[in-house]
Amino acid sequence: ALVISSAFAKLSSFQYGSCTEPPVIWLSNTNLLYWNAISNVVNSKATSGVVHDIVLGFQESDEILLNDTYPVRDFISAEDVISCLIKMVKENHSGIYNVGSGTGTEIYALAEKVAKIMGIDNPKILSRQSESKKKSKIVLDISNTIRDFVWSPSENLSVCLRNLIENKLWAKELLLFLLGI
Repeated sequence: ALVISSAFAKLSSFQYGSCTEPPVIWLSNTNLLYWNAISNVVNSKATSGVVHDIVLGFQESDEILLNDTYPVRDFISAEDVISCLIKMVKENHSGIYNVGSGTGTEIYALAEKVAKIMGIDNPKILSRQSESKKKSKIVLDISNTIRDFVWSPSENLSVCLRNLIENKLWAKELLLFLLGI
């Protein structure tokens, strides 16, 4: 239980994909590596990262400026990471295991998904960086995790983003109501 609760605390701090190196959760002989876990838990400590920037940007305007819209990243729900972690605690495998969706999403496409969920019809998504010939791509190979733990992610990115956005908007409305604004 201690491993799982400390892992969830670690996951919630990375809910917006703001980390620059992969978070690692160590079990006795098993290491779990993941990137860009998105939690629908509203966390006031999570104040940076691409998902955070996109959601906040679209709350203010239908035009956003991102640092770079061309990288491809692997996003996964924090709940899926936790479900895999629980399987890892129950199983007795040694090694380093990637936990992700195994699917890459370009940041521009991520912004389009967020805009659609937020009801923005014609978003203007701008990039500070021009498209380079070699795109940065981080997509995890989860085949060993699927094989050894008979696990696969259950939430797709759109559902994960919708849950995050709905919870974030609900929390903002509640705060405004409580403050009498």
